[in-house]
Amino acid sequence: MSKISPSEAIAHILPTHDLDLADRAIAELDECGYRIVEKDSMDAAPDLPTEVVPLDPAAAALRREMALT
Repeated sequence: MSKISPSEAIAHILPTHDLDLADRAIAELDECGYRIVEKDSMDAAPDLPTEVVPLDPAAAALRREMALT
């Protein structure tokens, strides 16, 4: 099975299959401190979502705290 890029994967779920919008979504995630990684590249439990992970744990904790308020 061939692999597709993260942009192609995101574009595939959009109604218009818009690669530009997918690229903008990935850029926004990057700006917020997240990155997209291969599922098998992390040492996490297999049932946990690992496609998008925070780069800065402190920033992720602050976002979680803000979401709860």
